[in-house]
Amino acid sequence: KLIQEIKHVQEELQKLREQEHQLIVERDKWQATLMEQEQILKEEQAKVNDLQQQIIVLENDKRLGEQEREELNGQ
Repeated sequence: KLIQEIKHVQEELQKLREQEHQLIVERDKWQATLMEQEQILKEEQAKVNDLQQQIIVLENDKRLGEQEREELNGQ
């Protein structure tokens, strides 16, 4: 009876080890996905920053153009 119990405990331990391994594999997969998504987010944030800079430049150009037009109209 004790031998059966030991066998049963060993089988349960083996199942738990397999589950642990599967969970580790799954965790690693999710971590890789998270890292990819973080990289994509950084790239998209950089694009947004570039667009914001372009908008600032265009707004400045527009303002300068309006000033020049006002000066020409005023002469």
